[in-house]
Amino acid sequence: MSFHPKRFALLAWGLLLTCYLAYTAYYHVSPLTVAQQLAEFLRDNPLGPLLYIAVYAVRPLFFFSATALTVIGGTLYGPWLGVLLVIIGANVSALVAYTLAQTLGATLLDEHVSARIQPYIERMRRNAFETILILRFMFIPYDAVNYTAGLLRIPRRAFLAATIIGSIPGTLSFVLFGASVEESLQTQRPTVNPQLLALSAVLFLVSLAFSWYVRTRERTGTLVEKEADSQEKAQ
Repeated sequence: MSFHPKRFALLAWGLLLTCYLAYTAYYHVSPLTVAQQLAEFLRDNPLGPLLYIAVYAVRPLFFFSATALTVIGGTLYGPWLGVLLVIIGANVSALVAYTLAQTLGATLLDEHVSARIQPYIERMRRNAFETILILRFMFIPYDAVNYTAGLLRIPRRAFLAATIIGSIPGTLSFVLFGASVEESLQTQRPTVNPQLLALSAVLFLVSLAFSWYVRTRERTGTLVEKEADSQEKAQ
């Protein structure tokens, strides 16, 4: 019987939902209370950061949003510790997806490889570090790159190095966005730190501008390569 990622994810989500419903029914608590209790545990318990990294690491198995977890990391741990934990968690998560794809092979090909990545597959084999770095800067879906790299058996060191460097701009902007949301001790309501929010917005816009530049350069280079190939064939 072959492993089916979507069925596994549905089963995992079903189990989590069952546990959540059982917890709220037994303790008679609201969803907001559960969220507050979980946030307090992750923030105040010495094991909280390790649990956060563990959740981030297994995130690909549950198809949970990396962006959402990154923002949550900033909200819970602030800009400095948040960035450190997200970098660790995101790279462990990338390695989990990479190893899973490398182990399962073609099972994941049709489901997780975006059509936008297809032109880069051959380049990924020839020049792994540069291609993965470009894909990270272009904000190509995170897990699609992870699964593709594992499926193609890209060298692990090149994959991790490019992932660490290429994920920094997005990590900084989203962690700072999460860190800009603070809880007032007097009102127990969220407030916004305007300085962190502004810095997050600037970094995000810079990241988008750089992504646009990389995409434009890649399209131009692709067109030049195609034109050169056409001329060689015509000759």
